[in-house]
Amino acid sequence: AGVARYAPQHTYGGPDGLRRLVDAAHAHGLAVILDVVYNHLGPDGNHLSKFGPYFTETYVTPWGEALNFDGADSDPVRAHFVENAVFWLERYHLDGLRIDAVHAIHDRSALHILEELAARVDAITSGPRRFLIAESDLNDPRVVTPRERGGYGIDAQWSDDLHHAIHAILTGERDGYYADFGSVADLERALQHAFVYDGQQSAFRRRRHGRAFTGLSGHRFLGYSQDHDQVGNRARGERLEHLAGPANARIAAALVLLSPFVPMLFQGEEWAASTPFKYFTDHHPELGRLLGDGHRRDYAAFVWDPISYPDTQAPAPCDRQLLRLE
Repeated sequence: AGVARYAPQHTYGGPDGLRRLVDAAHAHGLAVILDVVYNHLGPDGNHLSKFGPYFTETYVTPWGEALNFDGADSDPVRAHFVENAVFWLERYHLDGLRIDAVHAIHDRSALHILEELAARVDAITSGPRRFLIAESDLNDPRVVTPRERGGYGIDAQWSDDLHHAIHAILTGERDGYYADFGSVADLERALQHAFVYDGQQSAFRRRRHGRAFTGLSGHRFLGYSQDHDQVGNRARGERLEHLAGPANARIAAALVLLSPFVPMLFQGEEWAASTPFKYFTDHHPELGRLLGDGHRRDYAAFVWDPISYPDTQAPAPCDRQLLRLE
């Protein structure tokens, strides 16, 4: 996650380069969505705590300190992130934002930070209407329920249950969170209701998971059979074609494209790229080692051989996954 929230990365062209990119995309009829991380900051170069009460010890995230959205002196913190979203949308004419891992945003306020953010973005009057997409594994319909009906008013959210249902059937994998999936009935339910788990007991989580909803259109959800997390967090970074074969990968693509949801394809999936996509980092050696060890612990529930994990700091994991067809 970036630590300089208002600064486009200079090695990618800086502010002027980003504006040229967005303008060129718009000239070709393409919308541009920026991935923003409002649940944590990166561990390297994070000095925000020196300038105010940006973090809280009340919660923790898988990536370290949690942001202070509901504690003492949290109002300026909330404003910092809400206005950050508006900054990217207005200053660079971006069409929308993808909000990372909203399940790791902790906020017990009566007005949740996501609802406040959505209302502020809706109030932008310059240019076309902007949109927000949440990454969420909560199976909580409040995320995309309109604000006038008591929801947060986010425009759409990811649907991990559809991915898991497709993946478990086509690959036969049942370790980790795939233990909750594997039947055709699961796939049918995902296609009809987005959530397979809307209050049922989850064997993986060892508790009830999700909440049922009514009256939400399919366009409120993104459907996919692969994404950067599900591929990149595997020890070898295998794509679905590697695991299930080309024929089954085409079946998965058909299910996604013909589903009632907004289809999302993983980079290279549209032409069956055969290169893996592995997790890699570029930090100083000690931090790189710690992050690599943490990544292995996070996925200990899967049966991947620890020896198969690459050195995430080595240039090879990055160089070998440049998109190509072999």
